[in-house]
Amino acid sequence: MEKPTPDRRFPSDRGNPLQGLPAETSIRQEGPTITGREGPAAADPLRWGLVGTGGVADFFAADLQAAENALPVAVASRDAGRAAAFADMLGIPAHYGDAEHMFADDTVELVYIATPPATHHALARAALKAGEHVVVEKPIATNAAQAGDLVDAAKHAGLFLMEAMWMKFSPVVQDLLRIVEDGAVGTVQSVRASFGLPFPAGVGSRWSADLGGGALFDQGIYPFTLARMLLGEAASFSASGMWHASGVDTAERVTVEYPHGRFAQLASSMVEYIEPSASVNGTDGWITLEAPFWATRSMTVHRGGIASALMEPERLEYKVEGNGYVPMIRAIGRAVREGLLEHPVHSHADMLAITDILERVRANLEDTKSDGPTRVGTA
Repeated sequence: MEKPTPDRRFPSDRGNPLQGLPAETSIRQEGPTITGREGPAAADPLRWGLVGTGGVADFFAADLQAAENALPVAVASRDAGRAAAFADMLGIPAHYGDAEHMFADDTVELVYIATPPATHHALARAALKAGEHVVVEKPIATNAAQAGDLVDAAKHAGLFLMEAMWMKFSPVVQDLLRIVEDGAVGTVQSVRASFGLPFPAGVGSRWSADLGGGALFDQGIYPFTLARMLLGEAASFSASGMWHASGVDTAERVTVEYPHGRFAQLASSMVEYIEPSASVNGTDGWITLEAPFWATRSMTVHRGGIASALMEPERLEYKVEGNGYVPMIRAIGRAVREGLLEHPVHSHADMLAITDILERVRANLEDTKSDGPTRVGTA
């Protein structure tokens, strides 16, 4: 029997990060090894169980079905009716009214957690204790101590653990890294990245402090991740931010300093538009990732001297598979089958470093919390 086609409208407050983008016209698609289709993994697909039935889980499940080495076999939700409806819509064979029963399902090999951020640590800990490999929707946790605890638990159990930072696995970002490593724009000196969109006030978990909401961990994680990929470990930062009466941060402007005079200018907001592109600036040129940079289908390379960089840029366009998660899903499947406990594209060290700096930025902003802009010192 043919599986039903899922409704690709995004039902949650989070929104489909690829929705509304122009039709793809590819002139490049030589993705990295992690995105290929070869190898024995397709004959032994990794069996996934999903925790959560919101919009992110909907789109992720559709991409699980698009990846030849993945198979969604179960879904769990606190609302048993929602779990049943989700399973029926996507043709998933098993559904559960609580996560613990799904963790005990022997057909499930890896659990993907797509619930509000404040629940990530407890659910991931329980899944690891039950012997499941775990992938957690970003952020992996809401503080560095919880993230470190999950890494320690996964290593002790000999299980795979990763934050679902799908941006790093996209063919665009992988190609960006190759172009930079080839020296096309010289030595990278700075990164600029923003993610600002005015989401409906009070709608969804991002507006709830109890659920781990706020702009920094939901949106700011992408700019900070891009900066770490290209500039490495941060030395210091200065920041300003805004807060909502509900107790969640709504906007941040952060300058991060790196050794040798390098820096990143990063911004996130859930109350205003901040043009959501990114640029990587080097000694011999720059590269622009078109909006939205975390899910982009194109980039422009400016190089070859001042005149060429300004007047003759090279625009590169890419195909995006499914909703954008397919390359990451394939990579995870291969890593687990190879017995890896982490993926080199988004390692445990990467997860811990990003969670740590996000927590420190938020803590500094909390020290001088107000309903207007707040300047905080370097830390």
